[in-house]
Amino acid sequence: MLAPGSAGQQMADALAEWGVTVHHDEDAGNSWLLINLDGDDFPGIGTPHLVAYVYDWEKDALFVDEPLEGRAATWRVNFNNGRTEAPVFTGKRTDPATDTTQCAAFIADYLTAPPAATADGVLLDALETYGITAKPDVSCYVVPLPAAAAAADGTEYLTISGSDDATIDHPAAEHRGWTVWRHSANGEPIGDALLEHPGTASVDCVTDSVQVAEEIAAYLAAFTGSRLS
Repeated sequence: MLAPGSAGQQMADALAEWGVTVHHDEDAGNSWLLINLDGDDFPGIGTPHLVAYVYDWEKDALFVDEPLEGRAATWRVNFNNGRTEAPVFTGKRTDPATDTTQCAAFIADYLTAPPAATADGVLLDALETYGITAKPDVSCYVVPLPAAAAAADGTEYLTISGSDDATIDHPAAEHRGWTVWRHSANGEPIGDALLEHPGTASVDCVTDSVQVAEEIAAYLAAFTGSRLS
């Protein structure tokens, strides 16, 4: 429950004027607001949503359940696509009322123009079709080999990264290809890339992601004895 006068309640009131519903959440002394992009309910696991909070850079803390006034802080908003999260708005240090109004207007505009598809979302959808689970790392996705697998070359897991060192959540429209590497237990790459694009020109993200999923499915099938599809 947000207290009257808290930053979160002020934002909830501002967004209510735009017809936007917010949900209060908290953990480990921090608190924030969630805005569901697929409806008014509390966003469940895997549901795209916005995360809005006030960040106090002097205390390195984020909150919505205290007043914004008198704090070295501004509103910030992250977009969570259901898998990964990235910042999309950082308020300018103005008076609290202006900061809240500007952030609310940004959120309202954002909800009327959802973000373009990201390459990692397209990739994960393609992998899911083949029952392949990939876990995000710093700049790639990691696909472990089956627990009982024993690759002759010592491969323990595969990585999928952007061919031109792009972030994995780059816009799908700017995709230049995925590269798939095999890695040993100590993280060293093994041999040539399992699949590689030169990264010099844009390629269709859906087609490329499906090709990656098929290649990895075929590779893993050698250890499971059946096609993953």
